[in-house]
Amino acid sequence: MVPLYLTLLFGACSTSQQPSEGLPEVEGENPPPMGGIPQCAEYEENTDVYGFCLYKFAGGFPNVQEVDRLCPMAGEWEKDCRHAWVSGRMNKDSGYSTDMLLEVCQQNPDCTFELLDFRPDADVVKQINYCVAHVGPYTRDCIGHAMQRWWYTKPNAEEVARVAAVSTPFPDRVAFYIAASVACSNIGSCDGDARMTKICEKTVQHYKQSPNRCPAQEERPMHGNLKPEELRSKTGQSKPQKPVQKHGPANAAKPPTIKPPQKTP
Repeated sequence: MVPLYLTLLFGACSTSQQPSEGLPEVEGENPPPMGGIPQCAEYEENTDVYGFCLYKFAGGFPNVQEVDRLCPMAGEWEKDCRHAWVSGRMNKDSGYSTDMLLEVCQQNPDCTFELLDFRPDADVVKQINYCVAHVGPYTRDCIGHAMQRWWYTKPNAEEVARVAAVSTPFPDRVAFYIAASVACSNIGSCDGDARMTKICEKTVQHYKQSPNRCPAQEERPMHGNLKPEELRSKTGQSKPQKPVQKHGPANAAKPPTIKPPQKTP
């Protein structure tokens, strides 16, 4: 399982604009309905480079409508384009709901897992359901991270019973922490989902035989000399920008000048 702190380390931490209602608004006019962006115009004849260029500027797209319009123009880079835009809006105060951002990700597991791990739902059952529905190959890790956060909240017997009843594709991830509550904290029981219960009972015996294996119930601080900016997503341009214009002064940013390596399916 990918360690929780490592996943959070590379999560997106950029701040975004605050909307008054509905979708966030950015000053300025949107590009023409049928136009691309001027920063990438000279690459329109080279499909791969043009797609890469759109991905690099995706963080500046002002709203979901522009993401849906421009990212499909990126061809094979569309998933990366959408991911880059979502990465800059993962903070809960971005004005975009988790469900809306998941929709923008379009089931790209790299995008959805990063989002859900960075912005977990306070209700572990809802978070587990999000994991099962959206992160594909990362489902086991996603559930494990959700349960680890839940364990840090020091759940009572009622909460242990509620979570133990949840059926998941990876009952071992739930059983690990239910068993810890039963054997290490003397709270609750293994009664619940049948598959989880079976694993839980074996794990309880393991903990009782080796109490030193009980998981810590508080998150350990990370050590090192990391700077806040090093915790920000490096996917595309995650800082919100004004929408690019088809006419007017050129944007100071430069599009790529070297063709990126071919993407493989």
